[in-house]
Amino acid sequence: MEQLFESLSIVPKDKKLYYEALTHPSANKSRNYERLEYLGDAVIELIATEYIYTKFPKYPEGKMTKLRALVVSRPSLAKFASMLKLTDYMKFSEGELRNKGREKDRTQCNAFEATLGAIYLDQGFAKAEQIFLSCAKAMLDEGYVQETGIDNPKGKLQEILQAIVPVAPLYELLSEKGPDHNKVFTVRVIWQETELGQGQGSSKKAAESAAALSAVQNESWKSISQ
Repeated sequence: MEQLFESLSIVPKDKKLYYEALTHPSANKSRNYERLEYLGDAVIELIATEYIYTKFPKYPEGKMTKLRALVVSRPSLAKFASMLKLTDYMKFSEGELRNKGREKDRTQCNAFEATLGAIYLDQGFAKAEQIFLSCAKAMLDEGYVQETGIDNPKGKLQEILQAIVPVAPLYELLSEKGPDHNKVFTVRVIWQETELGQGQGSSKKAAESAAALSAVQNESWKSISQ
């Protein structure tokens, strides 16, 4: 468990919360992840809702709901649990282990929700938000790209700019943070010596796409071309 705390950059105040969050009901019928899962579900929904509401101000309610549903779905949360290797730290009954309990999407999803609930109680909302978005931000942004209908933001931006001045935009890596399994890249796109937008992603390519999408959406080149 100490390895998990280190990977999450957490100094726990109450370790019992995390042990409970990572205990399967098969291992302990009265002290397991079910209550924290209930809490974590609400915390995750609030984080995702606030991020989408703030990040995508032009989205109507229906599209915000659709994007949130994508990122808080069972397969998505199971993927985030796998990124953090949560089930490696979980306590199961021998029978559940033989039944491949560690690999079940439902178990991984529940463990992620419970762990976020524990982090919220132990460390506060800001830390829970930081950890959730470190896992989910790329999926949120990629889902947004799909919803806009712009499946190639870099190509779209270059097409727009080439019609004004035949000079290609440049992409500059601003930062690379986080452990190897969960890096966050920040990139900016520059044209005519002016920054058009910034973006983040789980890879340089994803960050470049996010920066290009920001430029396309904000039409930031217009002030230069006028």
